[in-house]
Amino acid sequence: MGNRLKSILDLAEATENNAIRDFVEARRDWQSNQSKLLELRVFRDDYQQVQLTRAEPQSAGRFRSARTFLLQLSQAIDQQEAQVAELLNVMKSKEEKWLATKVKRKSIVRLIEKRDDLVRYEKNRQEQKELDEISQRNNHLY
Repeated sequence: MGNRLKSILDLAEATENNAIRDFVEARRDWQSNQSKLLELRVFRDDYQQVQLTRAEPQSAGRFRSARTFLLQLSQAIDQQEAQVAELLNVMKSKEEKWLATKVKRKSIVRLIEKRDDLVRYEKNRQEQKELDEISQRNNHLY
């Protein structure tokens, strides 16, 4: 029975390790995309500020071009926000899976510990019984 539980524990540990690896990778992807989103927002805000504070007047064509570029930046930001939201959901899902595998592994560890405690208890009880029998036999001899 001991080897079977050890095998089950080994499998649970491997499953937990895979789950935590998946979670860490998902978190890294989310953080990377979050950083890209921040960069896009900062770039858009800086570009917009430059366009608003220009000293020289702009031609209609240049103004349209800047406005089109800002619209494209806003669309890219919207797409990046959607990507970040999706990656956040993936990350949360992987975290839940990892935590579930962690709970399962800890349960198996507790089961093994209880089994080991029971084995020790039974061994100590048997030793005490044998000592009592020896003591009783020695008392009958005198």
